[in-house]
Amino acid sequence: MNMLNCKVTKEKPPLGIVPEKLYEEDRIVALIRALNRYADDGVIGHRVTVVWAEELVKRLKAYNG
Repeated sequence: MNMLNCKVTKEKPPLGIVPEKLYEEDRIVALIRALNRYADDGVIGHRVTVVWAEELVKRLKAYNG
C-alpha cells in the first residue's frame, strides 16, 4: 500500500491538550477541595496541607495577575 496515495478521513480530530487556563482553574479547584477535605477531618497544619496552601496562593496570584 502506498501511503502517499492513502486518504484517511476522520470525522473529528484527535484529542489535544487541555488549554492552560482550564488546567489552572481545575488545579485551583482541586487544591481548594483537598484542603477542605483535610480541614473537615481536622488535619490542617499537616506538612502536605502547608505545601498545598502555598501552591494555591502562588497559583491564585498568577491567575489573578
